[in-house]
Amino acid sequence: MPGRGSRFVEDRYTEVDKLVPALLKELVPFTDKPLMLFGHSMGALLCYELAHQLVKLETGALQHLFVSAYRAPQLASDRKELRHDLPAHELKQFFRKPNGIPAEIMNNDDMMNFILPILRADVQLCDTYTYQERPPLPCGITAFGGSGDPEVNIHQLQAWKELTASEFNLHMLPGDHFFIHSEQELLIGLLTRRMGELFPDCIGRHSYDI
Repeated sequence: MPGRGSRFVEDRYTEVDKLVPALLKELVPFTDKPLMLFGHSMGALLCYELAHQLVKLETGALQHLFVSAYRAPQLASDRKELRHDLPAHELKQFFRKPNGIPAEIMNNDDMMNFILPILRADVQLCDTYTYQERPPLPCGITAFGGSGDPEVNIHQLQAWKELTASEFNLHMLPGDHFFIHSEQELLIGLLTRRMGELFPDCIGRHSYDI
């Protein structure tokens, strides 16, 4: 995304409604092919909004939405404070909890001061998001969660079912909010199996041991 990696010098977005059109512009050249979206944590929210924009294009490209470790967006947040307004030391403590940032970086003040503006922009995207009620997506949704995730529970993941007019599946994997790292092989296996069911001629006729 803008403000990250090779695009670090670009301005960071702090509003979902402004970021999604910029991301959609990157996807449009690929809408002549079947598309599936996968988003983890904040990425799940962005992919959900992107999915609606892709449906509006009426290309028929969007085939499936995979969401991971994020509550269904129609659910109101139970947070009382806006995290992006927290003082730097409190925001650092907030990111220490989910185990998403290696201890070597968390304990390095220079590194944390470097990445904290990026993290603050990310949480502002989520804090300021306003859900808009729309018809359910025509594509299916598969949700993934960590059984030990303190941030997102199974009921919040099950609520994604309300946002699709097609099929819904939920997989709970061992691990915390970042089970995508600790259970990478299992997650990739589940993704591959689902893609194989959607596109058997493209993925190949194989059996997958999950």
